[in-house]
Amino acid sequence: MKNTVLFFFFITSVVSAQESLPIALDETQAVLLVRHRGETPEDTYIFGKISYATEAISRVFQDQYLSIMGRYTTDDLGFEVVQMYCETDRVRWALLVDTDFRDSNLVWYFSIYDAVEQNIRAQDLFSLFLYLGVYTEDAMNLSAQRLIEKWHRSFQEPKRFADYQAVQQRQRFVSQQEGVTVFWGKDNRQEIGIIEQSYLIAPLILFPVDVPVYGTIAKDGYWPQDFVIPEGITQEPLKLKVLQKITRHSFGFMLALRSLEHSSFDFEYRFHILPDRFFLSGGWSIWSDKTELSGDSETVHHEWRLRAGLYLLPWNDFVFRLFAGTGLSFTLTDNFQSRFLADPLILGAEYHFSKWAFVAEYRFPSVLGYSRSSLGSAALNMDSFLSFGVQLKW
Repeated sequence: MKNTVLFFFFITSVVSAQESLPIALDETQAVLLVRHRGETPEDTYIFGKISYATEAISRVFQDQYLSIMGRYTTDDLGFEVVQMYCETDRVRWALLVDTDFRDSNLVWYFSIYDAVEQNIRAQDLFSLFLYLGVYTEDAMNLSAQRLIEKWHRSFQEPKRFADYQAVQQRQRFVSQQEGVTVFWGKDNRQEIGIIEQSYLIAPLILFPVDVPVYGTIAKDGYWPQDFVIPEGITQEPLKLKVLQKITRHSFGFMLALRSLEHSSFDFEYRFHILPDRFFLSGGWSIWSDKTELSGDSETVHHEWRLRAGLYLLPWNDFVFRLFAGTGLSFTLTDNFQSRFLADPLILGAEYHFSKWAFVAEYRFPSVLGYSRSSLGSAALNMDSFLSFGVQLKW
């Protein structure tokens, strides 16, 4: 009887000792755990993007000559659950793919869990609006590669592990213009909001750290503009550029200098057949001078002009613009003497604000025909005009 009791005590001790021994975990293998949250994507295109995440992290892990023991789908990626999967398959590593899809925005967490240290050793977060025109597979491959690089660095600083919760930051925008709509993306855009009281705080969308973020600003009747946040979402407000009005009509007033003694006042209306690209204009100038038409007395001259002009730079909304033009004009004095003139070449430069612009213009009209000039100059040559003024746009 005594021997029987001793035998059972021995067997119980051996079993207990075996259960207390640490489980040997294979450091060359991993389990892959996948979780999806948020909306259930019905679009096969979107579902394919989400499924590609597991392929990206699997491929980059196997490139390290490591293998994946098993693949599992789970609703819980807590440390106790992940640890259980590792111990069940007797592997040290767990690759975690955690995706979240809301309002066409896909967020993914790639993580590597260490079952020996029982903590996340490396993690990479990426957020992407699926209709930005960005190739999602490339972004996932890059994210998985960064994960492996962080994993390697963690061995140099073994006490520094990644936090599983991502840092979240909302981008702020400031603008001098009210009513400007801000979008993420360029071609396929996601609306962020509208500038009100010179300010806008974007809704929370997770973007990767140190990766440029692109967007667009737009307003009815104005040329849209792209913007970029070079280092990703920042705590500093992003100052948006002022949008330029799409010009259909404009009215200008200019002071034209013929010499130090003589000047004229010019008024001009422009109709832009192609907004901020090609225009037709009509104008009126008035000056007082002695010319062949007025004889020896100084007489007031009125000049009516018709012109066509073309902007030379390729950007419709560029603040600095150059244009060239040509035109015809008719001059009439107070003593009812008249002459037709031609402007073979007109050169101009403009600096634009949202609704108006500074204008500088140079022209040298010539008399039509081979009679003497209306201003006493030789035929086909005439005093030049250098004009400065403003244009109001609408």
